[in-house]
Amino acid sequence: MLAADAQRVFCNTADFGEELTYYPHEGASKTVHAAVTRHPDVAAAGGRHKVNDIEISVATTGDYGVATVVEGRDQVDIVPKLGGAAKRYVVREILQQDAGMWRLLCRGTVQ
Repeated sequence: MLAADAQRVFCNTADFGEELTYYPHEGASKTVHAAVTRHPDVAAAGGRHKVNDIEISVATTGDYGVATVVEGRDQVDIVPKLGGAAKRYVVREILQQDAGMWRLLCRGTVQ
């Protein structure tokens, strides 16, 4: 039930979700539907770049979900600011997992 609800409600692109391209460490890329939480840019250590953290919530199963996640290796294309172009982010951390959803911290460096 949780997995079906995740796919049908929270990640539904007609409601909350966005369509992203997910690149697993091994295997082919796939289109996923995810709820995206964007955080403001913050200065990285040394102040040389800005770091943009984005959290995504994606179903653990289904045609538009992700069955397994490899921290630090999987990547995803996300639009960092609405209306802009997609950029590649690395999945840095699994923040939460249950029977229906992953909540993933994704990080990209914005110059």
